Amino acid sequence: MLYQDFLPNYYSNIIKGQQQSTIIDNLYFYVADGITQDAVANTNPKTIEDEQIVLNQIIYGGRVTPSNLLGMIAKIEWTPGKVFAKFNDRDPSLSDKEFYCINSLGFVYKCIDNNNGSPSTQEPVSAIPGIFQLSDGYIWCYMYKLTESQLLDYTVGNFIPLIEDPSAINAAVRGTISTIEVETPGSFTMLTSGEVQQVLSNNTVRIEDSAHSSSGSYNQMGLFVTHGPGQGEYYQISNYTANASGRYVTLDQPLVSAGLGSGYDIAPFIRISGNGENGSARAVMIGNQIGGVQILDRGSNYTIADATLEGNTAFFASPSNLQVNLSPPKGHGAEPYSELYVNYNLINIDLDNYIISNNLPIDEISFCKIGLIRGILKEEEDVLFSESSFNNTFAADIPTISGSFSVGDIIKRPNDNLTARVIHVDSNKVIGIYRSPNQRFTLGDTVVNVNGSAEGNIIDITQPQIRMLVADIVSITNIDTTTRDENSREVLQLLIKVK
Repeated sequence: MLYQDFLPNYYSNIIKGQQQSTIIDNLYFYVADGITQDAVANTNPKTIEDEQIVLNQIIYGGRVTPSNLLGMIAKIEWTPGKVFAKFNDRDPSLSDKEFYCINSLGFVYKCIDNNNGSPSTQEPVSAIPGIFQLSDGYIWCYMYKLTESQLLDYTVGNFIPLIEDPSAINAAVRGTISTIEVETPGSFTMLTSGEVQQVLSNNTVRIEDSAHSSSGSYNQMGLFVTHGPGQGEYYQISNYTANASGRYVTLDQPLVSAGLGSGYDIAPFIRISGNGENGSARAVMIGNQIGGVQILDRGSNYTIADATLEGNTAFFASPSNLQVNLSPPKGHGAEPYSELYVNYNLINIDLDNYIISNNLPIDEISFCKIGLIRGILKEEEDVLFSESSFNNTFAADIPTISGSFSVGDIIKRPNDNLTARVIHVDSNKVIGIYRSPNQRFTLGDTVVNVNGSAEGNIIDITQPQIRMLVADIVSITNIDTTTRDENSREVLQLLIKVK
């Protein structure tokens, strides 16, 4: 099987699965040191050296959970005069087209029909689940809505989040008819319109005397009630009689509400066949050709559907060809991830939600790298770390014998290859990051900085919670150096493309 054999929406299902499955198990975000000479500007980190450097700079982090993940779609704004692509179940490149929009209120809609490629002039604003048509001929399906805070917090570049709306999902109808396209308009000479002149029985009416003078002319044609009583009703003509007393049509079923004064059009009848039920549509004529098809009932449970024209074929000057487009199998709005081709995922981390142990003064420590890591181990055991957050620093009380330690110092034991970098100093308390995955300072150790300007003895020490022996760096993102402030809010956001 080739990569190209996968359906485009398969990747959307991966995105959704990441929020519900074990694919994110043991995945953590990290914050890495931004004060060292190693944290140089690097806009595209991807080398093994980058990974090696970051392993020696990680300060703290937290578990990535489904609550941290959001599916993302391109932000396609509704603007007047824009031509949106319409949904087409036979279009393999639909995912590359602008077939949905977000309006000025934060509501997201999928375009079901674009009125034969016309510009959209009326902004969709309905929040009622389901499909609706506007006066400009566009037909939309409401998908979901975003609040002002969701747009503010989760919009990244030209991408907006997908937040499922249960009401839209529950309103979806399986296997409906989306549109019926007129591939060839044909030509028809037996058409008429007018108003019902008389009701003779529950399924026979007299029509305008201007109708054709030959009996049988309108047999099997469709009669659509355009206005007045029964507006919108649709019947097939089973028999047409023309005589000296008038013109009469007998319909295939009893009248519902139509009757005296009902306006009608008579045109070729559209018959929908397939494995679903209740689908119906009528031909909209422009002159003697089919200019479009109006869906009267989208039906349900179709996976196969065809549309054919019926009528007195003696008056079909040339045939018309129609093509039925169906909804996704579960219906429009049922699976927004796959319907909108969500191929991006946002990992969104609010640092204020993570409480780091060991009294780490995160409000005073700078960082310039963030990313993802998996495979970290517990500090004293060769088992995977599984807590909600981790601290990768040590905190040691080191009264100095000479000099003083400073942020950025490399410290070590004399005549030893174990080194660490100081990231915070408060009086005699030193917080640092080990530069060795399996060595640690211990109580009573003498430590010095490498330039020999400071020396002290450890009288108390708290070790990191984790080890990096088998850890894998998944991603690295360099950012402007940031110093956390207790009066501000820092959010880490990583946008990931699956395909």
